[in-house]
Amino acid sequence: MLMLVLAITSGCRTVTKKPGAVIGPFHKPTNYHLAGGEMPADMRRVALLPLTSALDTREHRSGRAILQETMHTQVAHAGLFEVVIVPPAKMEALTGKSAWRMIEELPNDFIEQIMKEYDCQGVLFSHLSVYKPYPPLSIGWRMGLVHLSSESNNGTV
Repeated sequence: MLMLVLAITSGCRTVTKKPGAVIGPFHKPTNYHLAGGEMPADMRRVALLPLTSALDTREHRSGRAILQETMHTQVAHAGLFEVVIVPPAKMEALTGKSAWRMIEELPNDFIEQIMKEYDCQGVLFSHLSVYKPYPPLSIGWRMGLVHLSSESNNGTV
């Protein structure tokens, strides 16, 4: 009797496929937010700030060195705006610190310094949150594109 109940109540079930493309031309990422719903029309040039990371280990230092160039190449390849690199030495000369995270309190004249030096309408902050260069490979990014506004002395994320 028990065998009959088990045979009737059990069955095969296939794993359902998740709908939608996850790669390719039809993939639409959803893990971002645009203030105002669209990219500002006047954003023609963006300053790419030095990549920061969660840890100061040898792996993270190596990851920053390798991935900074890759990030510049990929952002420029997207063609949304002109990208200018702010080297860590130049950032330190302008602000007193070689790299800034988006969540840090920035100097009062940070926006004016960047706008004056690079004639840009935006700043791209980038942070390497996870970097494991050995199997299983794991890379985590956090990025923030800030639209600069000299009138309000702040930016819009």
